[in-house]
Amino acid sequence: MAILPPPPGSAKPAAVARPQPAEQSGGGGTAALIERARTLRFQFDQKARAQSVVFQAARAAADAAAVTTPGAARRTVKYDENQQQLIDAKDHIVIGEAVAGSGKTTTAVGYAAARPHEKMIYLCFGRANADEARQRFPSNVDVFNVHSLAFNAIGHKFKDRLVKSWRPRDIAEQLGVANRIAGCIGKTLASFYSSVDSEINESHLAVVADWGLTPLEEELVLGHARRAWQKIIAPGSTMPVTHDTYLKLWTMSGPRLNYACMILDEAQDTNPLTEQLVMAQLDHCRLLAIGDRHQSIFGFRGATNAMQNLRAIEGSRVVTMPRTWRFGPRTADVANKILQNLKGESIEILGMGKDTGWGRQSTLLTRTNSGLFEEAVSRQGRGVHWLGGVENYNLDVIVDAYNIWARSLHAVRAPFMKRFRSWSEFVDYSESSRDAETRMLIKVVERHEHKIPQLVAQVKKNEVKDPAAAELTLTTLHKSKGMEWDCVRIGNDFEFLFEAEKEICETGELSKATEQEVNLLYVGITRARGMCKLNDETEQWLKELPQLQAERMRAIELMNSAGTARPAH
Repeated sequence: MAILPPPPGSAKPAAVARPQPAEQSGGGGTAALIERARTLRFQFDQKARAQSVVFQAARAAADAAAVTTPGAARRTVKYDENQQQLIDAKDHIVIGEAVAGSGKTTTAVGYAAARPHEKMIYLCFGRANADEARQRFPSNVDVFNVHSLAFNAIGHKFKDRLVKSWRPRDIAEQLGVANRIAGCIGKTLASFYSSVDSEINESHLAVVADWGLTPLEEELVLGHARRAWQKIIAPGSTMPVTHDTYLKLWTMSGPRLNYACMILDEAQDTNPLTEQLVMAQLDHCRLLAIGDRHQSIFGFRGATNAMQNLRAIEGSRVVTMPRTWRFGPRTADVANKILQNLKGESIEILGMGKDTGWGRQSTLLTRTNSGLFEEAVSRQGRGVHWLGGVENYNLDVIVDAYNIWARSLHAVRAPFMKRFRSWSEFVDYSESSRDAETRMLIKVVERHEHKIPQLVAQVKKNEVKDPAAAELTLTTLHKSKGMEWDCVRIGNDFEFLFEAEKEICETGELSKATEQEVNLLYVGITRARGMCKLNDETEQWLKELPQLQAERMRAIELMNSAGTARPAH
């Protein structure tokens, strides 16, 4: 993405019955699913599908001609003109380009309420989002995340084999390969699961392009990944199944969702597999896709911005929603400077909320779990609430890592950690497999050494269960998605801005990885309703911004002049 110079100067719900949302293709068992997949081949051709979409658009417009927002809805919620424009849209595909805090879900609820006689499905990101949405949407809307749809259809058949993730150590032991190769196999399988492909191919090795594999090692990884997939889907298999495995199998069967309209939330973080599922419904189903492209933060899971592809389809309509009701002009100004300078955004966020001072209660958002632990340790865990509960931050594994370091192997509890017989073996595994969690553990243990057991015990003992009674809430930036608090502080383990400036000056654009970091910082800052305290690096970047803008402009001018002067071939 090219970087441009910055511009000058944002009713009580009825209970939802459990639906039967999809018609499964004929034939039971994994073999039938695979055979069905080979006939479908997931034709992801936007132009071909657009012909069908345009044909349906005329019918949809006629059906929706009489649709208006109910008077009750107008009285209950006061929508701004952009929100009302989206609610009234009669197009077959409507894309809501929103900003943080612009009322995406509120507007989607209004869209559904305006069409009370249409059966709709709302697809959202996770279970917590789905639980909240069920309390807000009217009774004509069924609420799911995509994994729950797939689990209800076929995932329950694999419940005895389900694992949260198939880690490199497990892969190495089950396939008889080295940890480094196992790490590559796991990433290759994950890339395949999130793709629209029905077979593993060379393109899925792109996720390990920076691992320095030789051509022979690439063949080895590809071969093992293909054999692992065949073993996983074989009848009677005992191989581990992840949630993405059964999602892949279900979508490969070509399910048809029996709804008149779909609402796809967080459309900026849709993996290609989910996007293909949605696209496959467009011949019989209208679509409202809503999201904020700058909140795309799950690229490492294979997520892409579905709104970008949907915009390319003839008959789609884009409605922008630049006003945020969450925060005021001060926070909007920081967000605008980040997006305008680093991503070339031209639409300005309009902060319609209220700026405040720093309150008694606040929330810390960090880049890593180790950043949270360090903050909790500095307070001995007192006055701290862990979002979702301290048990979800896996602090016990820090003690396991310490016991490996201290050669107290008998005290190690977690089955995964028991496999390591020495600290050097643990470090070697972390480096060769690039396992992010073990890297964090090594950093924490080597910093605190023999203090670890006492520190972890203090943090767990002093956890404040009720967030209303806590002085500080802790969570990571990724887990903060969809949340908001009055006062937010960004942790100092978040550093990338000056590297981003260097990338722009050298190449004229951000790498995909750095763009995700920009998005993550934007997400963190926009969780604050009243006030956000920035991390040290962001404060320094803002101070140096005029100079950085000038350097960026000079670099882009040099690149442009070099391109003009390059002789034609």
